[in-house]
Amino acid sequence: MPKTITQYSILISCPSDVQEELAIIEDVINEINRNIGDINGVKLEIKHWGADSYPESGGRPQKLLNKQFVNTCDMAIAVFWTRFGTPTDDYGSGTEEEIEQLLKDDKQVFLYFSDVPLPPSKKNEKEYQRVLNFKEQYHEAHQTKGLYDSYDSIQEFKKKLTNHLYLYVPKLFIDKNIPKQDSSLHIVGIKNGLIDEEIKISPTNIDIKKITNSMVIKAQNLIEEISKVSVQVEVNTVENKSNKIERNPALGLAIKHLEPIPVKIDDKDQEVIKSYLNSELIPYTEDTFFNVIGVNKQLDMIPDWRGNRAYKYTGPSEMVKKYEFILQLLIEIKTLESWKEYLNKVNSLFYLDLGIQNNGSTYDEDVDVTVYVAKNTLIFHNELPIPSELILGSALALNQEVYISRKSHQVKGFDNYPESSRFNLSGLNPSLALESYDEKIERETQEFNESLENIFCYELYEDDQFDIIRFNQSYIKQHDTIAFPSLLLFNKPIENIKVEITSKKSHKKNEHKFYF
Repeated sequence: MPKTITQYSILISCPSDVQEELAIIEDVINEINRNIGDINGVKLEIKHWGADSYPESGGRPQKLLNKQFVNTCDMAIAVFWTRFGTPTDDYGSGTEEEIEQLLKDDKQVFLYFSDVPLPPSKKNEKEYQRVLNFKEQYHEAHQTKGLYDSYDSIQEFKKKLTNHLYLYVPKLFIDKNIPKQDSSLHIVGIKNGLIDEEIKISPTNIDIKKITNSMVIKAQNLIEEISKVSVQVEVNTVENKSNKIERNPALGLAIKHLEPIPVKIDDKDQEVIKSYLNSELIPYTEDTFFNVIGVNKQLDMIPDWRGNRAYKYTGPSEMVKKYEFILQLLIEIKTLESWKEYLNKVNSLFYLDLGIQNNGSTYDEDVDVTVYVAKNTLIFHNELPIPSELILGSALALNQEVYISRKSHQVKGFDNYPESSRFNLSGLNPSLALESYDEKIERETQEFNESLENIFCYELYEDDQFDIIRFNQSYIKQHDTIAFPSLLLFNKPIENIKVEITSKKSHKKNEHKFYF
């Protein structure tokens, strides 16, 4: 008669010097399957890299093993004797990484240390010391939780393992028909909006050419227009109205301020333009390029609503156009250089793009994520580069693209930003037209700083060793990945970070440490 079997995978993890124990583990598990597993609809299945791995490219060996079968195991039996194993990128050995991964997932690990004597000639003291150091690392946990056990002979190992499994396996019978409703929260790397198995720190690499391309094209067009204007244009002598003005006593002497004044490209402004032309290898003749002979400026008779008078330009139409093109080019170059300076400062930083992933069977709520970083390496929002006044308004719209992780079908965006967030610009506001220049800069500076404060919406703490940030994710569905509120930014490459996760449905703190 058909029956339903619940299968539990047991990872066997041990360095190469542990061989006899492997055979004992297999015998004990087969015995438990025969004696109490079959009649209770439970089967324990052994997973070991020697039998359950396959050749695969595209990643580090241990990462590939983790993906192939380690991460899906329900429990593990790990044994150490005199060898610790081959180091991985993040841990002292593959066995240590497997143990740590299962413990982080709140899975059962049976950990044993062999005290069976070995002839001194066969012992590698350096390797054995690594085992002892690892054992000491778990000493405190051993005192309080019984995390590991030791044995002096193969017979003692078999006895202890048998007793431990016979005590633990019956608990599976009780739970096997009750679906587990647990969340399982992890930290994952994100790259270009997609989940990345490798968590790594990278230099910020904003595409400056892409952002400034339209400005470069506009500058090139203006340069072409300026170069088209011939300096041989006949200059019509501008009628000097000063005599007529002075013969009108009703206007008084103040009218002299309205007289036409010949224009000239300021020496400093010429240097700005020449520097750009030379950097772009654009040929020009200085005497003709900046020649605006015959163009005059004159204050408008009618002031604006603030009482300010603007200049109007008179003279040969082509030369007036040329002068206006030069003024536009100057603004475009200064804008372009401001963008380059600002983005180069941003590109001098380093970043981590991280997300929270729920691999459990149920949703979770009230998730607190705390990140510990070595002091004086983390960049806070008030330490980020600030653009010049010339590009403040435009740079504000770029903050999300620069500092927030990209959303995709794999990664959802953080949705718990402060309600006052100004990510969405309010559009046209009639009152803005009445602003003075100083008022405009003050408003844009405030909006820019508020934008950064809202994006980097972390609680900030510190102690003697670490800068600490914390944020809360109110809700995360099972199988979802949600990005951190922002990229984590650093002034230099860092060696490691520690992340702690607590939540409503997790009964213990989940700790992750990442090395770079």
